[in-house]
Amino acid sequence: MNQGHSDPDQAEVIAAVRALLPGFAARTRAAEQNRCIPPESIEELSKAGFFRWFRPKRYEGFEWLPKPIYELAIEMGTVCPSTAWVALLVAIHDHLLALMDPRAQDEVWKESPQSLISSSFAPVGNVRTVSGGFELNGRWPFSSGVDHCNWAMVSSRIDGVPGREAFFLVSNHQFVINDNWFVSGMKASGSKEMVLEGVFVPGYRCLTAQELNWGDPPGRKVNNVPLYWIPFIPLFTWVVCVHALGPAISVRQEYIKATLRRVGAYTFDKLRDRQLSMARLAEATAEIDAAQLLFARDFDAMEGCVQSRHAIEPSAYFRIRFDAVYALELCSRALDRLWRASGAHALFEGSSIQRNFRDLHAMSQHGGADIDSALSDYGKFLLDPEGFLAAYSGRERK
Repeated sequence: MNQGHSDPDQAEVIAAVRALLPGFAARTRAAEQNRCIPPESIEELSKAGFFRWFRPKRYEGFEWLPKPIYELAIEMGTVCPSTAWVALLVAIHDHLLALMDPRAQDEVWKESPQSLISSSFAPVGNVRTVSGGFELNGRWPFSSGVDHCNWAMVSSRIDGVPGREAFFLVSNHQFVINDNWFVSGMKASGSKEMVLEGVFVPGYRCLTAQELNWGDPPGRKVNNVPLYWIPFIPLFTWVVCVHALGPAISVRQEYIKATLRRVGAYTFDKLRDRQLSMARLAEATAEIDAAQLLFARDFDAMEGCVQSRHAIEPSAYFRIRFDAVYALELCSRALDRLWRASGAHALFEGSSIQRNFRDLHAMSQHGGADIDSALSDYGKFLLDPEGFLAAYSGRERK
């Protein structure tokens, strides 16, 4: 595949990534044991062009619309959820950087267009306004794939003021990685903590939530193409939640194979003859299908709006954010339904079923996948759209 400045065909990139899936599957156990995606997996994805998807063309990127790469991540997640998680998360950060000041983009991509960016969007650190920019101090947790990245995005409130949330770009030379990722699920994601002490960030490496959600981000002046008119927050929410489909689909496949050959441990009847076995499979399939339909509807809506140069309506914006979280909930229900009937052999460490169970439930703990707040917010929006929108935007404009 041509890795020069000319654009390869999108189908070629997709085929190149699909060819990597057997290798990812073979490395799954080692990745879990090392609590990190193997460097060769990241290198292979980079060579295949995966990380150029959201990057501006002026930095050797593709600027392609997002739906196909999310579909590719679902496929990747059927063999290794952690690899898919890290790959898509790292890739989507290019979309956010493309909305920042062009000077920040130059710092990252001008000399090293293959640079990768991790993140920690938990607003837990301290940010203080200083001359020419900001000083950052604190610990930012859960930075998936940070070991492989040259830069990171962190978020916090400027001077601790509610409503002044912002994103800050920092070099990996400005923070220390604290290896605290000892967890039960998504072990291979390497979502470690970043420690920042007295880090200076120039003002142009900051993008406020107000600019991102309600204003005119400075990067759009140089990256004025349909991709960057898609709102980042719904895209990011789907980045978190779309990965539930991979484990759910994988467990369904394993359940079918096992049910065709299994017999009851004490009853000696064929599980394929049990009505409840079939009911579990049918209901889980319906839940997975429903999640896939929500995904397809949302991305068709987002891409259709920006291609026709129409802004995404607030009703669609909030529905899409809810749909993503609810899709994860549907996948979780489907996997749990099949897990309960998968038998004791699913408990062994070599079983992909138990790994997928752990990984999907770990994903569901991400702040962006909080089903309780998603249900509450969307219900409030449905009851009083104008009042909810005014209150929501007011929080970020203070």
